[in-house]
Amino acid sequence: LVEYGALQRDDAAKTLSITVTNFKKPAPTGALTISKTVNGSGGDTAKDFSFTVSFSDGGTYDYTGSRTGSIKSGGSISLRHGQSVTIAGLPVGTGYTVTEADYGREGYTSSSSGAAGKITEGTVTAAFTNSRTAPPATGSKAPNTGDTSAAVVCLALLLVSGCGLVAGGAKYRSNRGAN
Repeated sequence: LVEYGALQRDDAAKTLSITVTNFKKPAPTGALTISKTVNGSGGDTAKDFSFTVSFSDGGTYDYTGSRTGSIKSGGSISLRHGQSVTIAGLPVGTGYTVTEADYGREGYTSSSSGAAGKITEGTVTAAFTNSRTAPPATGSKAPNTGDTSAAVVCLALLLVSGCGLVAGGAKYRSNRGAN
C-alpha cells in the first residue's frame, strides 16, 4: 500500500525524482469478552469459576477487566459473579473456544452463549451463567403459615375423647354400685 509520495524536481540537474513510502497496514483485530453470572438461592457469588480459552492461531494475548494478565491458547482464567475480562488484539478470523470447568457435582447447572466462534472486528462475547438452588434446611421447623385449623381439630377431638372417658367412667361406677 502506498501511504504517500513526494515528487522532487531539480532543474539544474534536469532530474525528476519520486520518493515513495510503502508500508503494510496491520491486519484488522477484534476482541473477546468473557463474562460470568451466578444466580439462584444457593449460588456462591464469591466463588472463582475456571475457564479454558483456546485460539486457532495458538497465540498469546493480554486481557484486561476485572482481572488482568496474559493468556496463551489453552490457558485458564478464573472469574467470579459479575466479573468479566476482555482479550484484545485478536486477529479477525481467529477461531476461539471458551470452556468452563464442570461444576455439576457442586449442584450448579450451566448455560452459555458465544462460547465458540470466530473473532470479528469489534468485540464478541462469551457469556456464562451458573445457577444453583439451595437445598432445603434439614431439621428446621415448618414455617408458621397462620393456618390453625389442624390444631383446632386436634383440640376438639381431645375434648370429645376426654368427655367420653368421663361419661364412660361415671356409667361404669353407677353400674358397679347397682350390683
